Amino acid sequence: MHRLTVLLCLSLIPWFINAQTIHEEVFLDEQDEKAAAELQDRLDRFRQDPLDVNSASVEDILEIPLLSPLLARAIVNERRTGGPYHSLSELRSRLRIDASLWEIISPYIEVRSRAEKKKTGLSVRIRRQRRLQRVKGESTSAYPGSPWKAYQRIILSSGSAVKGGILVEKDPGEPNKCDHVVGYLHVERIFGHVKLIAGHYRAEFGQGLVLWGPYGLSKGLNPIAPVKTRSDQVTGYAYADENHAHLGFALQVKTRRLGLTALVSSSPVDAVTSGDTAITSFPNSGYHRTRSERESRHRIRERFLGGRIRTSCAFGSIGISAWWNDYSMPFKNPDHPSGHVNFEGRQNHVVGIDYRMTIGRIILCGEVAQSESRGWATLNNAVLDTRKTSLVLSYRRYSPDFHNPHGHGFGSNDLSNQEALYTGWMHRPMPWMKINAYYETVRALWRTYHIPVFTTGNDLFCQLEVKPAASVTMILRTRFRRSEAFEYSKLPSGLRIPTLREKRRFHVRWEMQIQKPHFRIRKRVEVIQVAVPAARSQLSLPPGTQLGFLVTLDLRIHPVPTLDVFLRYTCFDTDTYECRMSQFENDLPGQHSIQSLYLAGTRVYLLVKWKVRTYLRISAKFGSTFHPGVSHWGSGLEQINGHIDQKLGIQLDFKL
Repeated sequence: MHRLTVLLCLSLIPWFINAQTIHEEVFLDEQDEKAAAELQDRLDRFRQDPLDVNSASVEDILEIPLLSPLLARAIVNERRTGGPYHSLSELRSRLRIDASLWEIISPYIEVRSRAEKKKTGLSVRIRRQRRLQRVKGESTSAYPGSPWKAYQRIILSSGSAVKGGILVEKDPGEPNKCDHVVGYLHVERIFGHVKLIAGHYRAEFGQGLVLWGPYGLSKGLNPIAPVKTRSDQVTGYAYADENHAHLGFALQVKTRRLGLTALVSSSPVDAVTSGDTAITSFPNSGYHRTRSERESRHRIRERFLGGRIRTSCAFGSIGISAWWNDYSMPFKNPDHPSGHVNFEGRQNHVVGIDYRMTIGRIILCGEVAQSESRGWATLNNAVLDTRKTSLVLSYRRYSPDFHNPHGHGFGSNDLSNQEALYTGWMHRPMPWMKINAYYETVRALWRTYHIPVFTTGNDLFCQLEVKPAASVTMILRTRFRRSEAFEYSKLPSGLRIPTLREKRRFHVRWEMQIQKPHFRIRKRVEVIQVAVPAARSQLSLPPGTQLGFLVTLDLRIHPVPTLDVFLRYTCFDTDTYECRMSQFENDLPGQHSIQSLYLAGTRVYLLVKWKVRTYLRISAKFGSTFHPGVSHWGSGLEQINGHIDQKLGIQLDFKL
């Protein structure tokens, strides 16, 4: 605790220098690692190749995660009525965009004249990462492969019409150096309006209840963005996620009023089987290290056919999406009370209708879908967007017997067994003040494998952000979550009794961020309290309260235009794992990590990004977590001996 006391005292030292908000870090904070990495990759793509606002449609503009549907529609409508934009400053003037919003969107858009053409481009990324301590899987030879994580990706484009990419990756411990290989060829503007993708691709339609990619925005610091209208896109797939790529062909035809899409694929799928007769589960970790994991790799194939038709008018759009699949082996349900609502058999299909309507400053959007089992899923949103206030109301209901492995809706990775009402609010009462808040109430509709009773929960989030000077940003954030968890309580006799416990988690965070042109300093203090009242069952257990503290000092140095250095020191102390701290970290380009910190210890990481030439960038990261007083850390095959856990990574980015 003495480290925590010293660091807390340091955090109270006042600083008087200039600052600016780092919008991408704020947006990506509190997203999971896959979503953060995918979104960062998308933002990097738009930063390197900004979107031309003179040719982009509303759907194209909405591909930029930070932009709202109202702003996207305003950009297109103003262009149609007032003519093309001649510069970004003209766009800002015509739309009357204030300084804070302009700071967010300007890196991702540009004005390109008709005579300008996109040049041929080449992007090569090579990444190596490893844990410096040996895990149990290595020492026992359960992981026969190299401890290095290897990642290689090449993206090649020829103008704006042709693009292709390939990615080769292996995780630590995997013996196959080409464990994950994906690639695609993307051809635009065939006969003017036709797009063709051959190879690996992903499709994202509507609100994600029928088809969506490997990520989905969860509740976070921006309470409006996760439920905004989705864009309708089919794109080539060159990502590290191993579970969401289709392998085949995608054909898309788009005009101003009509869009048609056809999808066909035959993809290998990881599966655990009972001999050669039935599938018992679909592992989705993407790891193929141990013998059992390697045996499940690409165990079956999935044949897939999909399509979509979408029409739009002045006030909105409506679309119909559908897909059908057939596994090479039938899936068999486990013998469990929840088995009657789970998927069973070889074939499945999902059909859905999505809509988007704009009435003044109000946007109505949603989707309803049904699977072959006749289970339903629906997600409906109403968004009010003004210059100072944004308000969203969202209702979702995913029935227990709705089966869709290719969807990803707001609020849940699994589109099943959930009903929730969500309200989000953003308000800027003054230029130097912003308030974000959301409230959600959710309940499970039927018993699940882990929780054999109905459960409910609530989530309340509030954040106040103020800029007392142009140089300083201060944030106060609170979050209260109530959930019901199923546990086994052990009696003195040794008998384990199932118990439903209510958990209340209260989280307070204060942050101050300051930045000059050549460096940024950020300090943060967090406190978490987890309260467990008496069990709601015949067994009466005493309630308990657990506490967690975290203090962080974060420094970013930009001494020269070609060099960025990130350094963070964190001190934490929690009673148990239940009051653990989750901390978002900057990482190598295209990757983000979320550290789960618990018990007592410290963590430090150093990240360096060096632009050696205009075409070459080198990045390196070293992170170390110290847990005093423990003889080992982790569990199972991931257990390491000692109290230090260190990781090293290096990356080369070559771009022409």
